[in-house]
Amino acid sequence: MSQFRSEEMCLVQLFIQSEAAHATLQELGKVGSIQFKDLNTDKSAFQRLFVQDVRRCDDMSRILRLLQGMCQQEKMKSRETGSEEAAAPLHELHDRLIDLEKEMKDHTGSMTQLLRQKIELEEHRHVLREGAQWFQQAYSRGVSFTAPQNDADQGVELGGMLEEGGGGAPRPGSVLGH
Repeated sequence: MSQFRSEEMCLVQLFIQSEAAHATLQELGKVGSIQFKDLNTDKSAFQRLFVQDVRRCDDMSRILRLLQGMCQQEKMKSRETGSEEAAAPLHELHDRLIDLEKEMKDHTGSMTQLLRQKIELEEHRHVLREGAQWFQQAYSRGVSFTAPQNDADQGVELGGMLEEGGGGAPRPGSVLGH
């Protein structure tokens, strides 16, 4: 059967219990030869019985777009599910999507924090390498380092080196750490 106007059709009215409506409409949808007619055209969208379901579907659509965007950003591929799988009730799908959204936001926050910590650690490693190189150069030039003797002497004494290049005349008694 096709959906051309010349096809023979009949108008029927179904009364379905609300608990069985989802499963019934799913099975009717699989047939593919059903057309629905809105009998509540005089009511606004907010006066209808299914307003909460429509809002829930809008929220699920928003969450799915967000998750899809995150997956595309991370170059993840989604897997296709078979159409023969039984669909979960709307409220269960909504709850599951809310949980997934929360998990993804938590993972994204954790990843951002880890990247920030990685950058900080790389900076520290660079400072330590440069410091070790500087001390090695100073040691090879015969500069001696002594620990502070008392509370008044807070720095480390240097003899014979001004800066990393070691240019200029040596300044005995230089203090680091001011």
